[in-house]
Amino acid sequence: MVIYIGFLVMCTLLDLRERQEAAERADCKAIASKSDAAAPETSTTGLTKTLVRFSFIRNAEAVLSTKVHEGNLPVINGIRVISTAWIVLFHEYFVQLFGVNVNVLDIPKVKREEKSVTMIRCKINSRRRCDDTRS
Repeated sequence: MVIYIGFLVMCTLLDLRERQEAAERADCKAIASKSDAAAPETSTTGLTKTLVRFSFIRNAEAVLSTKVHEGNLPVINGIRVISTAWIVLFHEYFVQLFGVNVNVLDIPKVKREEKSVTMIRCKINSRRRCDDTRS
C-alpha cells in the first residue's frame, strides 16, 4: 500500500513539474512572439505522459468536473446517480436485516448467560481446530 501511495505521489509531483514547464513555455512563447525570436521547444516523453495520467490532481479534476463532453447524454449521469443510491440503500437495509443486531449495553449480560458462553466457546474452539490442522 505504501508503495502504491508513493507511486501516486511521485506521479502527482511529475504532473506539477509538467504544468510548471508548460506555463514557462507559454510565457516564453508570449515573449518570443513580441520580440520575433524563436521560443525553445521541449517535448515530453511517452513514459512521462503515461505517469502523469496517475496524478491525484489530474484525476480529481476529471472526476469532479461538471463539464458535459460532446456526445454524452446528461440523462445517463442521472441514471447512474439513482442506481448508485439504490445500491447503497439496498446494502444498508440488507446489513440491518441479516446482520447481528446487539444492543451494546446488553453485551455484559449476554456474556454471563450460559447459552451465549457456549456459542462463544464453540467459535473459539472451531478456530483453534482450524489453526491446529493448518500446522
